[in-house]
Amino acid sequence: MSKYKKVSRYLKISLPLRQEDGSTVCHTLQGEWLAGIDGLGDDSGRPFLGSIVAYEERKRWGQGYWYVIRSASGKLVVYRQPISEKDSAPSVAIYESFEAMQPHVPPSIYDEATESAGLKEPPRFLEVPLEGV
Repeated sequence: MSKYKKVSRYLKISLPLRQEDGSTVCHTLQGEWLAGIDGLGDDSGRPFLGSIVAYEERKRWGQGYWYVIRSASGKLVVYRQPISEKDSAPSVAIYESFEAMQPHVPPSIYDEATESAGLKEPPRFLEVPLEGV
């Protein structure tokens, strides 16, 4: 047996969801963030800064913060947090694949998640030296 601890790339993620009685419970899973980020080292695993949809997508998808997580089992978890609590409660949906998830998330969020997962090439920009520096 190795004396070195095997480190997983998956983190404990805690998604706060409101229960029918009004209380909030964190539903946990092991996964990696593909869109949105967690609390940046606070070890809570709770969503911190979600991705927002592109301006032209807001009429169809509304405003809110989106998170996409790939679970350790390979499933995709989409967590949506409204901008304002009066709009609606946070929600979660689970999908078996990127193809199954695609019609249920805004195109900009889908693109971000597929780029993070390494399934889509990120945009490449021409590099030129900045003159005068």
